Amino acid sequence: MKSSSIADQLGVQKRRAIDILNDMTDKGVIQRIGVNRSIAYAVQRGAQKSREVIDTL
Repeated sequence: MKSSSIADQLGVQKRRAIDILNDMTDKGVIQRIGVNRSIAYAVQRGAQKSREVIDTL
């Protein structure tokens, strides 16, 4: 998913969505795919306790 789609679904500004996505990427819950304007995010395979990580954000 693209960060703009995620921001729309969460009802937050795109900058806030990117901050959340960066935190989740750092914690290994999701992975960043692509570069620059073509970045998308996907759930990391084998991510453990992803719900616990999401709840801490």
